[in-house]
Amino acid sequence: MSVTNIEQLPNEILLEIDRYLSPYDVLTLFLNLNSRFNLTISDYKYNLDLSQDISLEKFSHLCTNILPLINNSICKLTLNDGYSPYQMFIFNTKQYDYSFPNLVCLTLKEFNDSGIDLLINMLIKSINLKILIITYTNQDQGPWHSSTITLLDYYIFCHKNNLEKLEISAASNGIILSEQLYPNLFIKDVRLSLRTLDDLFILFEIIPMVERLYVHIDEEKMTKQFSSTKLPQYLKEFHFETTNVKLLSYSNLEVLLYSIPTLESISIELQTDDLDYLNGILWRYLLYYLPNVRKFKLVIQLFNNPYVNCQDVLDTFAISSDFWLNDMNINFKCYSSKKKVYLDTIPYHFLTDGDWFNTSIFQQEGSLSTEKFIRVYRLTIESSHEQLAISKWFSVINQFPFLQELVIIAMNISEQQDDNSMSLIRLPHLRRFFFYRSTYNKTNLNFLSKLLQKMPNLKTFGVYYAELMYIIKRINEPWFQNINQLDIYITRSDGQIRMRDIEQISNIFFNIKHLKLIINSYTSMRRTQRECIVCELLNCFKNLISFQIGCSKNLKLKFLNDEWLKQNVNSLKTEQRIFKTGYGKNYFSLWL
Repeated sequence: MSVTNIEQLPNEILLEIDRYLSPYDVLTLFLNLNSRFNLTISDYKYNLDLSQDISLEKFSHLCTNILPLINNSICKLTLNDGYSPYQMFIFNTKQYDYSFPNLVCLTLKEFNDSGIDLLINMLIKSINLKILIITYTNQDQGPWHSSTITLLDYYIFCHKNNLEKLEISAASNGIILSEQLYPNLFIKDVRLSLRTLDDLFILFEIIPMVERLYVHIDEEKMTKQFSSTKLPQYLKEFHFETTNVKLLSYSNLEVLLYSIPTLESISIELQTDDLDYLNGILWRYLLYYLPNVRKFKLVIQLFNNPYVNCQDVLDTFAISSDFWLNDMNINFKCYSSKKKVYLDTIPYHFLTDGDWFNTSIFQQEGSLSTEKFIRVYRLTIESSHEQLAISKWFSVINQFPFLQELVIIAMNISEQQDDNSMSLIRLPHLRRFFFYRSTYNKTNLNFLSKLLQKMPNLKTFGVYYAELMYIIKRINEPWFQNINQLDIYITRSDGQIRMRDIEQISNIFFNIKHLKLIINSYTSMRRTQRECIVCELLNCFKNLISFQIGCSKNLKLKFLNDEWLKQNVNSLKTEQRIFKTGYGKNYFSLWL
């Protein structure tokens, strides 16, 4: 058997090898070996992604030994405090002398207060930075501090920079903007989570040259008037989103849209109690006065109106069916659950792979065909504990073959049901699956096994504690061998964490690198066992890179220093092991 020198391998084989390695491993193994290797791995130098599965030791080595060699080559940089707590803080301390002269795009995932210094330094020093993307969806450490929001506002919108595209997506609250003396004339593409409607009007004045705007707004405060606000004169694409049912009436939205005649694309995704949002005649009348609009999307959830007839809603759109079908190339789907009425435009078309489609298990009842929707990447299905067959769930999921993330809420399939009338399609792109509570925490194992079999690349699994124990006590197959991140949610109804359960969970999920516990109340852990539970978790899951535990109120953990960890956690007892901890009233995080 002949042995081939790696330098003799063609570029195609090298690229295939790189697919199975992390960016750190690729750079460590191949950087500066020869000019051909440097050319082959050039994408890893230009696009440095440190967002997952990198230990603190490897990260420190990269910052100290590799970063000086590729600093001038980096065009895109991605950091993630979700998988590596305090990664941004540490990166800032280690790269302080570097200017990243060619950095064009900076992505900061799960950005929190500890990352603000890094962001400020990057905005000041990286003169070619054009794209800034910030996400904070988990919020395990609570919402951003007011000082963080103030600094974001100042350095992004007021301080001199060259940003052209900006994304700030937060799960709740949104950011507060202050009025500026001078507008920013460079930012043209914006995606923001804002606190109030007043912040939206301030934004209009801050970025008058904006062409694409995607906003999510939380609170209904509105003291400014449309007539007193300078609305953008170049805005072509506008997406408006809210989960606050009282935030914006249809009549106010109508006035706002009428005032922006340059619009070519309108996308509205909201929860409301205003019946006018389901009136096709009003929407047609609106678009009559906005003749430039060629793209139109609705995802509406109507609350608190049990007397709506879905067919009556569709009839209001059927009056102008030629316009919707021929001019706009869309159709409409209307369906209802116990608490909501849904109105969607078809085909489903979302702007980025970060956009969510939130729907009901009854979505298939309004289907017009068996069409597949390839532009839906993140899907939430809710059933309100309605007892339904497995085929019902599969019929909804099968419409979205390119899913990357799936959330199932309030499922009710009895164990006696064995429905084989419909099979589930393969979901090769799905990497994150969250299972938010079956009725009585009794998962239909037949349904779950069929789902997992069709998710060959699943890496993240999220589930409530009581349901997790129900599952692992009844399975005898390696369903979860590929999972490397486990998120466990614990409320009062899940009872208390038991020490004897921890080893059982770790035996089933034996490849976990990232473990997260989200606790509703400190009473989920017995007072005398809280530190012991943390210690047992860290000792039983032997491959951990990160561990995080967060509580909505107060964890009431007694240890507040690293010495306790060194004495009680087996992997930290050696002097050579480096780690980073974060302690707070309602959270504890560890990066190994």
